[in-house]
Amino acid sequence: MVSIRLHSMAAFTLDQLCSDLKRTAGEIRTDIRSRTDATAVLDKLWYMQDQLHRLVAHVSDTSSTEDAVSNACPNLFPAVIDVLKTVAFHKLDRLPALAQACEHINNHLMELERIKENQQSHSAAARA
Repeated sequence: MVSIRLHSMAAFTLDQLCSDLKRTAGEIRTDIRSRTDATAVLDKLWYMQDQLHRLVAHVSDTSSTEDAVSNACPNLFPAVIDVLKTVAFHKLDRLPALAQACEHINNHLMELERIKENQQSHSAAARA
């Protein structure tokens, strides 16, 4: 019974992280398009960076598969990439703090992709 409960809590954490990330991505795009102060955008980018770091840690530390992340976070990568493109399009990445936050976000996306590829190769090896 305990393992089922822990699994449910892990799924909730994954769902919550993905939901927060998608919501934050939308807020950042809205803030940029409405020309909100760069400080507010930076705060949300830092929040996104933190949530992506948590997602990487969650995926690395649990038995979550790429399917679990894909199911819980459909369209997450495109939403985050769109934020990075929006920041660049509006030339906000010329501000050092915003550029650094975007770089960290991009690094987290690359780490998630690396984990996904490793999990896929391990799954393929197990099936062989």
